[in-house]
Amino acid sequence: MKRTGILLPACLLIAASLLAACGSAPSPLAVAGPPPTATATRLPTRVPSRTPAPTATPLLLPTSTPAPTVTPGPATATPAIVASPTVELSPTPAAAKSGGAPAPATGISGPALTISGATANLRSGPGTAYPVIGGASKGQQLAVTGRLQDGTWWQVTYLGKAAWIAASLVSAGADAAKVAVVAQLPPTPPPSQATAGAPPAAGGAPSAGGRPAGSGQSGSGHIAFARGNGGGSDLALLDVASGKISVVAGSGRQPDIYNDGWIVFKGAGNGRDNLWVVKSDGSGLKIVSEKAEDAYPGWAPDKHAITFYSSIYNEERVAEQRDLSGPQGNTALLIDRVRGDAPVPMFGRYPLFVENRRIAFTGCDGWADYTNCGIWVLYIETEFKGEYYPYNVTTNPNDQASDAAGDQLLYSSAESGNWEVYRIRWTPPARKVDPKGTPFNLSSDPGQDMGGTFSPDGRSVAWISNRGGTWGIWAANADGSNKRLLAAVPEGFGPHWEQEKLSWGP
Repeated sequence: MKRTGILLPACLLIAASLLAACGSAPSPLAVAGPPPTATATRLPTRVPSRTPAPTATPLLLPTSTPAPTVTPGPATATPAIVASPTVELSPTPAAAKSGGAPAPATGISGPALTISGATANLRSGPGTAYPVIGGASKGQQLAVTGRLQDGTWWQVTYLGKAAWIAASLVSAGADAAKVAVVAQLPPTPPPSQATAGAPPAAGGAPSAGGRPAGSGQSGSGHIAFARGNGGGSDLALLDVASGKISVVAGSGRQPDIYNDGWIVFKGAGNGRDNLWVVKSDGSGLKIVSEKAEDAYPGWAPDKHAITFYSSIYNEERVAEQRDLSGPQGNTALLIDRVRGDAPVPMFGRYPLFVENRRIAFTGCDGWADYTNCGIWVLYIETEFKGEYYPYNVTTNPNDQASDAAGDQLLYSSAESGNWEVYRIRWTPPARKVDPKGTPFNLSSDPGQDMGGTFSPDGRSVAWISNRGGTWGIWAANADGSNKRLLAAVPEGFGPHWEQEKLSWGP
């Protein structure tokens, strides 16, 4: 205003045309005064565009245990996008599964043997009654330290310890026959140690919840997973009892298998993005979601819906879809909470149902002030304000829930420096006694362990692992005991293994 008053006399001495121009010129900045009242917007300006991660704890894999790089094999034909019958891979024999093996030994000075088959189990004693403690791949060499009198089993050195391998799975040099016969053998374990699940942990093992219990037991059923295929991955299925692996659909990942055999999964490029469903025999393949950005789908316990997250607006939003007849409009599926009288978007990722109307997801408390992050469990109906209001299960913003059964939640966390699989109670009543729950480390290994899943009976847990240097599917009892290799997956779990999960069904 002051600047305008000084210019006005000069304007009066100028021609009429210039007077008009001077009068229409924009006014300079006004004298500072109270700022105008901000117009209310749907979301407060502090709302992040996506689930934030604290800058003080960025998710970094440890340099001491780097994630292995899956070396692509020879180029293969791209799987057809149309549904096709189950394609059988080279089976892993029940008595010769593999995994957890270190890199092939070099420079063995004494007697040695070479793995002759595709894979081979290493056991704690000379016989299939002994538990598997590791595995070896074709061409790998192992130092021989002993043998049985009848020559049917060899004692070798594996990761610095004694292990046993069947003679039928190896070729041995002439000098191997000169090693001494082992006179004192390890005691034969009870059958339950080698083949059966251990009793549930104190407090009871989960038996129902996020996924309904099926008829299968811990030593049977099928595990759906993403099997690496060069630079991508295929949707594969492991028969737990036989160790046989088959491809269900090309270009797939992040599966969730229901107890009737239907699998919902995320497409993995090659023209197959979005979310899809398919039966475990490879039939019934159908697209069910609208956007290529949709990811991490999971069934509701009664199969009335799936949940997933999508980044369709460059924001990770949690969604629920009940109509699977075909792709639905994502904007109608996104889940909101209510803060006061206004809806608040559910920013988050890695959602899964823990009950029919409650989900777990990784995110922050947008219905409050976005200050508490981690895995949350909440009732997804916006009008619900009862006892099961949002419950903060973990506090690390990078934790990933992967399965639930009963009051138990499985999740992966790299908070310790490498990815581990944990079990924790998700039920809100536990907060009254134990505000943060008590996480239990099931995998407990310096390798990378991800994507845990409960067996249909809830007595065992399986997960992705590269322990020992080779990718595979490992399992343990629900209390963490009896860790065992179910199958080697030398192809790995695809380029985004750190976002994968397993799903164990009948």
